[in-house]
Amino acid sequence: MNKFKIQNSKLKMKVILIMMVSLLAVTIAEAGTSLDLGVAGVGARPLGMGKAYVAVADDANAVFANPAGLGLQKTWSLTSMSTKLLNTANYTLAGSVIPLDAGTIGIGYIGLNSPAGYLVDENNKIDDSLSYNSSEIILSYARNLKDIMHGSNLGNLSVGASYKFINHKFDGFDGSAQGTSLDLGVIYKPNENLSLGANIVNIAGKIKWDSGKEEEVESTNKLGGALKLMEGKLLASAGLDFSINSERPLLLHGGLEYRPLNFLSIRGGIDQDPIEKYETQTNFTMGIGLNFDGVSFDYAYHQDKNIESNARHYFSISIQAPTSKVMARESRDSLVADASAQPKKDNQFTTASETKEDDESVLEYNRKILSYYE
Repeated sequence: MNKFKIQNSKLKMKVILIMMVSLLAVTIAEAGTSLDLGVAGVGARPLGMGKAYVAVADDANAVFANPAGLGLQKTWSLTSMSTKLLNTANYTLAGSVIPLDAGTIGIGYIGLNSPAGYLVDENNKIDDSLSYNSSEIILSYARNLKDIMHGSNLGNLSVGASYKFINHKFDGFDGSAQGTSLDLGVIYKPNENLSLGANIVNIAGKIKWDSGKEEEVESTNKLGGALKLMEGKLLASAGLDFSINSERPLLLHGGLEYRPLNFLSIRGGIDQDPIEKYETQTNFTMGIGLNFDGVSFDYAYHQDKNIESNARHYFSISIQAPTSKVMARESRDSLVADASAQPKKDNQFTTASETKEDDESVLEYNRKILSYYE
């Protein structure tokens, strides 16, 4: 792999700041009129934390919350979620993360199905029912620049992008629209406990209906930060959403995740939604998560002060290969390889059979490491 080296630490910091500021400087010429499906939900875990997830994004929900989070993940993962909006519309979500040598890719799907009324004939009699279907297919890619910046000592800096294929359709008569949009994100982690994130959602997003009418998909800028406390048992996160060329108000998000036990997570947060021009409402969220050997069951409750009947319950099932187990196996393989050929003073090499006692102790040590994580 080709690597380059940045010599000056101040220059490195300037590179990071320029990237984050430049990302936020991307704007859209007009406010959009087509709603992004991702606004309704991004997974039960992020929702339980008030959607304050742009700087967290450490699981498969990164596909929907901030694609840059994919670049910091070392193992594959899957997630799925379902809920009902207004007790009538079925909302589903599924995503996956696949790490590769040259970065990490993500694949996501969001679907919404809702009744949309009835068709009537010339005598005003009901002729057929209507339903509305909307979906997004998301392809994401991210890379941790630390992997290609030799000599960097500023922590992890990941950049990512998501390309979204949008489809809207009314079943019952000829009415459909297709379009695309782009998300760009960045996450900077100077250490294991602190992370900063930014994401611009729906850059140049546009859909076109069969009638020829075009609509822009509203673009949103997201900023956030996250901090691990109490030796990693408590995660505190915050974020804000704003649109530069829109009359939408500034939206704030905040969340906490506490893990009293390795398999149990308790979450709470606040999530602001726009209700009118320059006016917001603050909703409370809460959730719980159970994790058993990489299989997670997450639940979230999201209040809706404006429409009480729209208080929502979200359920997610996720699978993630434990990072610790992968690291233990990599450590074992590396140490076993080293033990198989130890240099002598005369620059000749001895095999494992010639140093059997030492090799067996190394193997036993690594077996213990691996068994601890399994």
